[in-house]
Amino acid sequence: MDTAIGSVTLTLAAVNSCNNASDALTLTLTPAPYVNAGPDQTYCNQVSTFTLDGTISGVTNVGQWTTTGTGTLANPGSLTTTYSASAADIAAGRIDFTLSSLNNGNCAPVSDQMTIWLTDGIIANAGPDQSVCVLSDHAQLQGAILNGSPTGTWTTTGSGTFSP
Repeated sequence: MDTAIGSVTLTLAAVNSCNNASDALTLTLTPAPYVNAGPDQTYCNQVSTFTLDGTISGVTNVGQWTTTGTGTLANPGSLTTTYSASAADIAAGRIDFTLSSLNNGNCAPVSDQMTIWLTDGIIANAGPDQSVCVLSDHAQLQGAILNGSPTGTWTTTGSGTFSP
């Protein structure tokens, strides 16, 4: 099928010994819907409101958001909307969204998915306060970083240096 033209004319011709007959029809090719729900997103789990920003083109620009979450979609029929996560969403750490095309004419609906991941915020723990003798040449530090990069940087308000 020639999809680049936009429409084609098809003709049926019949011939017999009595007469010739023909009839034509126009076949209009509708552009298929294209849906993009946007990229997956990752947030700290202290964030509870998220912006969804999808696009739909082709035969339609109308769509509907749905979710596996238990929170609230502000306007499910808007391509750009906000989602307010529930406590259950935050505890689950993942919310899946689907944007589906509507008013597709003679084309089938098309959908695209995106996921919002919720991670624990990073925690830096320098360890307990210490008292050391002024004559000591070192203090043993036992800091820890949780929920993030395994490396961190120590700084001081004094003139000392750090060694691994």
